Amino acid sequence: MGALKKYNPGTIVEWEHKAFQPSTGAHVIGYVFWAFAPCIEGFQFCRNVISVDGTHLYTKYRHKMLIAAAMDGNQQVLPLAFAIVDDESTHLGSGFSHY
Repeated sequence: MGALKKYNPGTIVEWEHKAFQPSTGAHVIGYVFWAFAPCIEGFQFCRNVISVDGTHLYTKYRHKMLIAAAMDGNQQVLPLAFAIVDDESTHLGSGFSHY
């Protein structure tokens, strides 16, 4: 995630991890949120409606992927932000509503 931020100036990246097994020191993702700078800048040309959709990721940890998108004046969809969360209701406000 550091490389994503370094090579995409203006991109917002936020994440949180949790201790999964304290005895081994293994960590698991609580949430990851990112929004690319060009998408953030392009939002000024979009309608004032943001759609948030999600899907289940069927992996070992059962996370969910959320995507926020808006529609511009040419009827094209602009992805605004992305998140991978362990629980939609807990982390939905962490990134999407904050930015």
